Amino acid sequence: MDLHELHTDNTDNQLLPFLRVNDAEYDVCRKTVEAIRNADMREFCLEPLPRKGPGEQQWRDDTDVILTEAGMYGWRGGVRFGKYLLDHFMVRGVNCFSGHDPAGKAFPDTDNPPHSFAHGNNPQDRYLGALIQYGERVCGLISGGRIDEKLEVSEFMLTPECTRLRFMHYFGDPELYYLFNEGDCRYDGVLSLPRCDSLYEYDAWNDQTLNLDHWNHDNKSHINLSLDSGRSMLIVRAQTDDIALSDALILFGEKTELTNFTQSVAKSTDYPNFTKRRVIDRLESYSMAKKRFSGYIRYETVFSPDDFKRIILEITDAFEGVEVSVNGKSAGLQVVPAFVFDLTQHCVSGENGLVIEVATTAERERGILKKTAPTGIVGAVRLYIDKR
Repeated sequence: MDLHELHTDNTDNQLLPFLRVNDAEYDVCRKTVEAIRNADMREFCLEPLPRKGPGEQQWRDDTDVILTEAGMYGWRGGVRFGKYLLDHFMVRGVNCFSGHDPAGKAFPDTDNPPHSFAHGNNPQDRYLGALIQYGERVCGLISGGRIDEKLEVSEFMLTPECTRLRFMHYFGDPELYYLFNEGDCRYDGVLSLPRCDSLYEYDAWNDQTLNLDHWNHDNKSHINLSLDSGRSMLIVRAQTDDIALSDALILFGEKTELTNFTQSVAKSTDYPNFTKRRVIDRLESYSMAKKRFSGYIRYETVFSPDDFKRIILEITDAFEGVEVSVNGKSAGLQVVPAFVFDLTQHCVSGENGLVIEVATTAERERGILKKTAPTGIVGAVRLYIDKR
């Protein structure tokens, strides 16, 4: 159950706990909210005492502490969830953010973690940098114009309908549509927009402009849409004559599933010095072997294509940030599954060395072991070799 379902009456009746706001000290408020969070309660109601109404300053001070602590995800909060939050706000028109990162204090600093650098103790520091760049690109696009706040249903249609696919129509330079899948599963369907003869996709994560297949019928432009959970999409209405467009990545070609790897690990402060090498023939959470490990988990293997036009790597799930290298050259990093990388420009005919590095959150190292996320690759790893 989440608040969206509660507000739209898409769930059964629910009982939410009340937190009574009284004259408690700061630490009491903080520890109370922390206890609620550790009990896996994700929503609660505030109840002011009769003698301390919402208009009184002390009540406002206490509420400020509670809201701050409720939003403090701690070292559980990684880049995967961070991208969800960023898209959640940007697709609603928020285009200015201010970070809170007291990285100058000694690690571990208890003031609103996670912190980006944390004196080298946060494995996801580089991934957070990529996330910030993504946010800067999107915010730059949705600044200076206006949002269509009275979007007519006839202007924007999804077939089938989906209440968890958030949509924004932005009028600016350029005019664009911003979609974000806030649901738990992939959406497959058809998106219908007011007719436009020239549309393209902007991949803000990789800073690329992509061809977008669409067809026009009557006064509508239609797009076959497939959007994974947690994924966003920017569709631009503009002429493409002077824009270099690439083809979107398609999982096509001879498919090979990779299961045999040499695995090694490095704590964040030791990176890139990996140790504890071992050969594995199945992919599962590294926490099965080392429950308290936080850091980087590396997977190494080789593949040998004879001939190819394009080679795509797919990792269906991993926690959390993923960087892929081929023959010592990075093919990029990503933070949301499915993780798909174009390896083509780094590959050669014959043997190629493949390295996958996965950065965990720091929660396990900090002693947070209850209801923690997995670590490392927990999905399938597949190569698609297109020989056309």
